[in-house]
Amino acid sequence: LYQKNLRLLWVTDPWDTLDHANDTTLRIVQECLALGAQCFWAEASGITLDDKRTRIQARELRSATERGTPTLFGISDFTHIYYRVDPPVDMKYLHPLYLLKRAIPHGRPEVHSPFDVLFSMSEKIVPQELEAYAASSRVATRFEDFEAFGKKKVTTIAKPLHAAQSQGVVRLDWKTTTDTEKARTALSALTDGFTRPAVLQEYLPEISNGEVRHWFIDGRFLASVRKKPAPGSLIIDMDQGGTLAPHSCSDVEKKTAQNIGRWLTRNGIRMAAVDLISGKITDINFTSPGLIVGMEKVVGRNLARDIARALCAARSTKF
Repeated sequence: LYQKNLRLLWVTDPWDTLDHANDTTLRIVQECLALGAQCFWAEASGITLDDKRTRIQARELRSATERGTPTLFGISDFTHIYYRVDPPVDMKYLHPLYLLKRAIPHGRPEVHSPFDVLFSMSEKIVPQELEAYAASSRVATRFEDFEAFGKKKVTTIAKPLHAAQSQGVVRLDWKTTTDTEKARTALSALTDGFTRPAVLQEYLPEISNGEVRHWFIDGRFLASVRKKPAPGSLIIDMDQGGTLAPHSCSDVEKKTAQNIGRWLTRNGIRMAAVDLISGKITDINFTSPGLIVGMEKVVGRNLARDIARALCAARSTKF
């Protein structure tokens, strides 16, 4: 049973920058259109505040590739808004969200994740409720705090808190004085001279076999695949030789997925992709989770249709 008169607004990066053949948002749009929902597309720069009213320039999507003419809409013209601008989660990402939040004080139209999640949570910091299933890590700003953790773990992975797709990720060793000085230089660059926090995570050698991606919709486990790095690389970048392979979940991974699903449901996060190495959570992607097109090819199933059915289903929400 699907909701009637659905008008879904999809806010993404600029149209010409999207990988149209492999873009997760456009793939889901395709299936939502097939279910009878009206879909509209806009980029974040089209959101404006005009005489105390937030508006957005959007185009109706007749297909995943065909757009109508630009039209100025009020936010209340839509039933749902899916803000799927890719990280980094910087001011360019956040400022349009501020305008949306101002226009949606009471939760309607619904946003794909609650504003307090998008504003206050980092995808690189595993929430307290899931710490038992996460890789050991330290979030810090001062070098002394990084150093204490690094020398304890010997080998670590450093990540910026705001980026995605392995941007800025670097392996750091802490065995020798030379290693420590190299780590200091790398972390200084990552933290803008030790003025903002970053995350240092234990190095998991199983990364050589790849990491597992679990995809969730409304807290329900949808599918998983293994993301494999390019030969000789420890960074998994699908645009730089990374590949996807079938994956059968272990009992540990299934239990972890159940706990992740419950946490996502409690926090009102509709779409999410969670990465694990050796059964340990390393990232929780809820801003703009992707790879659906590639995952469909690997698992041989129409995953976008499952997502669209959930997004278009009649349901009661209290996000």
